[in-house]
Amino acid sequence: INKRNENWLTDGTTPTNFIKYQIGENYGTIAPATAVACDLGYELAPGLTKHILIWRSERAIVAFDGNSTFPISRDIENYFDPNKSEYITPSSSEYAFFDPSRYEYHWIHAGGEWVYDLLKKKWYEIARGSGKTLMIGFNVQDTSGINYCYGGIDTGYIERLEYGTTFDGNPIISRFRTGDIPFGGWRYQSKVRFVKHLAIAKTSTANLVTITHYGDCPNSSSESHTFSVNASGKRIAQQVKSVNWGDYTFHSFDCSLTTINEAIGYEPLGLSIFYKSVREHLITE
Repeated sequence: INKRNENWLTDGTTPTNFIKYQIGENYGTIAPATAVACDLGYELAPGLTKHILIWRSERAIVAFDGNSTFPISRDIENYFDPNKSEYITPSSSEYAFFDPSRYEYHWIHAGGEWVYDLLKKKWYEIARGSGKTLMIGFNVQDTSGINYCYGGIDTGYIERLEYGTTFDGNPIISRFRTGDIPFGGWRYQSKVRFVKHLAIAKTSTANLVTITHYGDCPNSSSESHTFSVNASGKRIAQQVKSVNWGDYTFHSFDCSLTTINEAIGYEPLGLSIFYKSVREHLITE
């Protein structure tokens, strides 16, 4: 039993022997429609799996394994911190659903849609494009017992999810960005000289992966290069480009590919960076 600021567990077989246990006071359910049962053996420790419940509390997305409640949103904790500009104010209009085919928990809120992969224990964001933002999501089964996910958008339409090569006409933009990496240590400046990109080869799209470099943590950057994901007769596309990005202490790389004709979009495998140490960073610019 979940309240806004409390969690309770009841036990017993008849009204005469019902017992209630308070689980905690810190992880209540402030958005009831985000509470979802995930009937997957979630790994709590090596060799130990349990079915879990997931919901939105004030400061985290949390899970309950029948014994304790614990946060699972460390990757995106900035969205639950009131001191951050990205903070998402709790709302009763938030919604969630579980995709049993892909073992994913979808959290839908005013700012968009975040997905938790229960196998990888990682989060990613889905941006479905203009006019295709989900309001709700649910599962259906065909007569053979196969699961399908559907979602509703604010124009009154129902969309089949994870189907087709676009978001109902909108291109699919696949993107990841690395952290700010101090090659050689944060006391040294370095220059990126070569970039090698590896990905699963594609056969339909002619679009290129754009890799944008961010040196010393700027809000924007004009340093970028493009890489092909086509490799005829091969499973992996790999390409090396010569660049001249520096001199910086920190380096971050944003990689993105837009597709409209691939059943599976961008599948990056690796990013290799060849850099040159330039100098110790001893003078304030």
